[in-house]
Amino acid sequence: MTALILDGRAMGAEIKAELREEIHRYQQVTGRVPGLVIVRVGGDTASGMYSKAILRVAKEVGIDARLEQLPILTSVDELRSLLMHLNNDEATQGIIVQMPLPAHLSQNMVADTVSASKDIDGISPRSAGNLFLGLPSFLPSTAAAVMEILARTQTALVGKRVVILGRSNVVGKPLSMMLLQKNATVTICHSR
Repeated sequence: MTALILDGRAMGAEIKAELREEIHRYQQVTGRVPGLVIVRVGGDTASGMYSKAILRVAKEVGIDARLEQLPILTSVDELRSLLMHLNNDEATQGIIVQMPLPAHLSQNMVADTVSASKDIDGISPRSAGNLFLGLPSFLPSTAAAVMEILARTQTALVGKRVVILGRSNVVGKPLSMMLLQKNATVTICHSR
């Protein structure tokens, strides 16, 4: 098999241009700018860098994105209340809750609270179930990015053996489902 060198910058620029066009059409039809809210609890450095990158790219493509930065001692009820407010906010079409959360907050609570129709990361039980059943839904971004790269490089997946390292709920498991739906044979390896 010949190695394939991917130009991530060129692919990213192409995707951004496509998104700008799609968002422009959305604005023409709805008269609204799509709204995205990133919820970040605490001060995890990697989470902060990722939030800044999301905000930058959102601005580049025409999405009205903002960060809701909460203190590390935010209670379960305070976080749930904010998420419920965002679920009902007509100006918010998408919600991302940055991980990791502080130890006293549960990712399951977040997944159960964020509306599936606004669950950009695809972490809600409904989104995960739809993915498992092959139904349309939001997809976890890293797994979706892998599939987008494979599609744009016209990588044939039917009958291919694919090994995934890791079984996380946001990358390994969703990616395995997406690959199975493309008729690849998937093996998942993990540390236990």
